[in-house]
Amino acid sequence: MTTELSLFDFLIDDCATQSALDHELLVDPDESALESYDLANVEVRRSKRRKKTSEAYRQNGKIVVVVPWRLNQQEISLTVADLIEKLRIHEQRHLTAESLQNRARFLVDTYFDRDVLGEHHVPVVIRWVTNQNSRWGSCTPATGSIRLSHRLQKMPQYVQDAVLFHELIHLIVLNHSKEFHALMNRYPDLAQAQAFLDGYALATYQK
Repeated sequence: MTTELSLFDFLIDDCATQSALDHELLVDPDESALESYDLANVEVRRSKRRKKTSEAYRQNGKIVVVVPWRLNQQEISLTVADLIEKLRIHEQRHLTAESLQNRARFLVDTYFDRDVLGEHHVPVVIRWVTNQNSRWGSCTPATGSIRLSHRLQKMPQYVQDAVLFHELIHLIVLNHSKEFHALMNRYPDLAQAQAFLDGYALATYQK
């Protein structure tokens, strides 16, 4: 059997030198659980000190996943996939908070005649949420809270910006009046973004 690892860059026993048999046990894990990840940047380490818990973290440009020594091939594949996804979500939520504020600032400076962020009576906080599956975004002007559906995260920037711009307008216009649409029409990619969202909704509904 070949010792080339198709799923993992390489496996390391962090307690002792890994034997040829130990290495062979993990040569052919379940690829389906990890097919969506760049496995060239994933390093899996088996630890004899760990009995039940596993963890994932970044180190030297790679994602390092440490798992208990006793896990079999399938358990390792599923554990690695789960931990990588959790790490990705954790990083995305933290790293994109600042990005969302920057995008909001760009949209305000480009398409508004006033600083709706700076002038708002309370600080405006923009964040991704996972509990909005029936709408793309929401705004509560009283608290300065703008929430965007996590489903937007994998969509093009112009689509995300369209939804964010929509919610920014609601900081000063509470309904969908002529004033609201006049402001919304300033966004140049509005029709394209709406077509994208309509197509996504249709495809999701038909599944």
